[in-house]
Amino acid sequence: MIFWSVTGGLGQLAANVVSWRPSSEPGRSFLQSKWSPVTYLSDHEYEKILEGRLLRIEAEIAIVDENIKELRDAEKRVEQQSTPRSPKAQ
Repeated sequence: MIFWSVTGGLGQLAANVVSWRPSSEPGRSFLQSKWSPVTYLSDHEYEKILEGRLLRIEAEIAIVDENIKELRDAEKRVEQQSTPRSPKAQ
């Protein structure tokens, strides 16, 4: 327990030192570094990403709608072919 407490404390101390160190570029945070797995997105960039996702989903919905229409048309054709035709009245 003591070992993990000391390890956690040293890890927090290292994180604090990294965040207090002035960066070479003003206005740049740790999240904007190339080593961070998390990237900063502006509202405009986030909006563009969401628009792209929405466009992709709408395209998938259109494809599914086309497939449903084709299946319904095929079902109607099969029903028309399988229904017995009435003999012509003479």
